[in-house]
Amino acid sequence: MTDTTVRRRGRGVSAGLTRERILDATARLVDDRGFDAVSVRSVAAALGVSPAAIYNHITDRSDLVDALAYSFVEREMLTGMPDDLDDLDAVREMARRLHRAGCRHPSLLLAIIGHRPEHVRTAQQMFGERMVGHLLAAGATVAQAQLVYRVLLSLAAGAAAGVRNLARPSRVSVAERMERQLAASDDPVVARVIHTMPELGDEAAFEDQIELALAPITAAGGAR
Repeated sequence: MTDTTVRRRGRGVSAGLTRERILDATARLVDDRGFDAVSVRSVAAALGVSPAAIYNHITDRSDLVDALAYSFVEREMLTGMPDDLDDLDAVREMARRLHRAGCRHPSLLLAIIGHRPEHVRTAQQMFGERMVGHLLAAGATVAQAQLVYRVLLSLAAGAAAGVRNLARPSRVSVAERMERQLAASDDPVVARVIHTMPELGDEAAFEDQIELALAPITAAGGAR
């Protein structure tokens, strides 16, 4: 083994450490332990390398978070996006991808919604510009485009938060807790309406929510 090889191992190169591996490990850490668990040290521990090895690929925690957000949005929401859809169908498909990504990786989606990266031309920026551009091209006013964009983000974030919370370990099943709440309600008829809603993450129910958000635009002449 040469001195050069030893030096490279110290930088994490010969061990196969790459920016992509770092981001994959960071994403798993967020999925398993939540966003607050992310640090250069915790990612290094997950990969079995020293923090110094991470710093050869990532500047600091802020850079790590920015890179994680970019790779997540690009992979889950932009890659493979059809380019032959009309404007409102493109918005629908982007909303579906956002919802699915949040249900698969709730902590990750919740960590990046509202995150303002230091870099420019990020995947988040491209996603937002693309969706708002389609809304405007479909005939939405500026105020409508802003509102619909925020509503669709909020709907996806709400589903992600619910999926994450329902996954928390509990001594009592969700079904049993719901039955207890129904039995204790002052208005069991209304309570049952609430408790028989489609499950969080239900894609058919989300389709209905998309249409509700788009209703002002479709009513004004936007095509389905």
